[in-house]
Amino acid sequence: MKNSKRYFTLLYLIIIGLFAQDGVSQEISKGQFNIGFEGGVQFSNAEDTRTLNPASSKTGYSLGPYFEYYISDLFSVKLGLYFDNRGFKIDDVFTGLADTSQIITDSTVIIYCPSSYFHVTRNYTVNYLTIPLSFRYVKGTEKFKIYIEAGAYYSLLVNANRIGQDDLYVEPECAPHFEEPFNVPGHQYEDYDGDATSFFNTNDFGVSLFLGGIVQFSPQWGLTISPGFMFSFSKLYSNPEIDAKWKQDFRINAGIVYSLKKK
Repeated sequence: MKNSKRYFTLLYLIIIGLFAQDGVSQEISKGQFNIGFEGGVQFSNAEDTRTLNPASSKTGYSLGPYFEYYISDLFSVKLGLYFDNRGFKIDDVFTGLADTSQIITDSTVIIYCPSSYFHVTRNYTVNYLTIPLSFRYVKGTEKFKIYIEAGAYYSLLVNANRIGQDDLYVEPECAPHFEEPFNVPGHQYEDYDGDATSFFNTNDFGVSLFLGGIVQFSPQWGLTISPGFMFSFSKLYSNPEIDAKWKQDFRINAGIVYSLKKK
């Protein structure tokens, strides 16, 4: 959260700086068409109301080509196609016995099981094909430009995988009072390592905001770098009753861009 506030503060200051550069000569870019390729690291996470502990973020990546057209000297429209690797981790421990089953009545004997627990770990990897459409405000010189990029994206689910384990521990004195499979004393383990595509929603959409820079090392070729955020509006899981979604997704992209000569 602190990093997000710092980033938006920096973004605000740079926006002010961009609009203050009235004296800087601006390259004539209207009608220019660019082809680029960028990729980078991303830090994604999920928000799930079912979990006791907040999910942990996971490091992934995104990469792919994009096309950009300048509709004026200051504004361009950009369309991309990226392979988008996201993920998150869950580590929850449910101690004792849940809800009313915390107290087990057997005739006149009341049994409480404080040491029984259910430990759940999950490591999810979720891959998308993401199509972002955005607009850029670009300002600078022939050698260096700064831009603000804002837009929307649509992601199509490719596949998903989960790795994890369920660890159920039942105290021996409590086991006879439960039905199967919870009437076995001691530990019961179940491991997971396989496809989880059906668990997730087939698509995702949201908005994006990036701040970037372009270094032109020749009239046609340039290097780009752009940190930014993606904000999802879609349900995360295929089950609509589960209230979960992707949280703020932070990315740092870098790439190369080639400018076609204008006619």
